[in-house]
Amino acid sequence: MTYQTQDPARTTWVSLAVAMCIAAVRAVLLLATIALVLAFALAKPAYAATLPAANWSAPGADKYTGTTAEAIARLAHLFTPDQVAELAGAIANGQPTDHVTITRDAIAGTETWRPGISHMHFGADKVAVRVDRRGWHPARMEGGPAYCPLGSERCLLRPDVCGNWAVINRVLPLAEGASAGGPAGTAPQAGAYSAKQVPEPRSAALVAAALGALVLLRRRCAGGGHPS
Repeated sequence: MTYQTQDPARTTWVSLAVAMCIAAVRAVLLLATIALVLAFALAKPAYAATLPAANWSAPGADKYTGTTAEAIARLAHLFTPDQVAELAGAIANGQPTDHVTITRDAIAGTETWRPGISHMHFGADKVAVRVDRRGWHPARMEGGPAYCPLGSERCLLRPDVCGNWAVINRVLPLAEGASAGGPAGTAPQAGAYSAKQVPEPRSAALVAAALGALVLLRRRCAGGGHPS
């Protein structure tokens, strides 16, 4: 009986070829994902169904069932492209800036927060620009992570009770030498957006690439007609 010895050099080349093929397939899949998100970002309107205001009286009754990527794409005009990329990375890695407690009249956490909530996503694709929670019992509390770009007052909130994406605003410390009454110490009002924060069309690719990391996040199910 004769035995054939395997050529080590041939084995090495075969392993290298297999590894290169796997890497190429992964690269193609990544590029395809980014292309799909880019097409979505360019084609989808800012809001599918926008309400000027909604009563958030029953948290959890109409949970957001869209994807995280879709919600952030609709909110991208409130942030710079770099901030969108930063938010997408923090969300994908599960690294919130703060974990807040929401009550009827306030939002509390390790940061200092303004009480208002805006641009809340709920249902399949509905967005409430202003959110009213005056119907809450004073003792009611809901928690959730808040994600903030570095140096930004505007942040993203996702209450644990419903998974709805929304916008909240924190109060940043005054710059050294600035006074509360002066221009440097005057915080912009919640909901007042600057034209400089609207990304230009050429920034769409950067926004889409950032959202690509979130495309495969699990969709959440619910039903109803008020923000949950």
